[in-house]
Amino acid sequence: MSIRRFIKMDFKFNKLLILGRYNFFILIKLLTFMSQAEKQQYVLRLFFLNKFKLKELYELYSLKFPQYGNLWRNLVKTKNGQLKAIADFIAKLGGREFCRLNDYSGQIIGYIGEFLDDQLKKVKSQRQLPKEALGITLSLEQSMLEKKSSEIIYPLNSRLELILNKIKWEADRQQIILTKAFEKASRV
Repeated sequence: MSIRRFIKMDFKFNKLLILGRYNFFILIKLLTFMSQAEKQQYVLRLFFLNKFKLKELYELYSLKFPQYGNLWRNLVKTKNGQLKAIADFIAKLGGREFCRLNDYSGQIIGYIGEFLDDQLKKVKSQRQLPKEALGITLSLEQSMLEKKSSEIIYPLNSRLELILNKIKWEADRQQIILTKAFEKASRV
């Protein structure tokens, strides 16, 4: 299933996003009225949405900083694979429970979502140096969204565990590449 098709098909989630107008903190409040299985699916969908925003940010960086275009295009390619894996997983869930959430899972994802929204606005409206963009990218790859996603969503399903472990492994690999690029940009 394509990522965009998945987003369009997920009507219930889209209605909630429209209600919250992409304000994660309003959306998080809605979690209190949901069953455990609904909360799990909802938090995973917010996780998916953040990954989608991350991909968009990296796409903008690749256009804005062509000297590092290959780096960000590779990150976009990786995020596309992750998004597809998550979308496929969600589409096959049904109403089953698949993870445990901690008390702050929704809030952590909400904070990351707000940060990504701010960065997307910033990259579109302000001048930014490649070093800043690389630093933000490095921070995001070290964040709870990437390296520590299994601390937000504790998988009870082996397929989800595999997806989250792959995200962590890819973030570790990307962190090495980004650190070198950031150090190089810092010397210039």
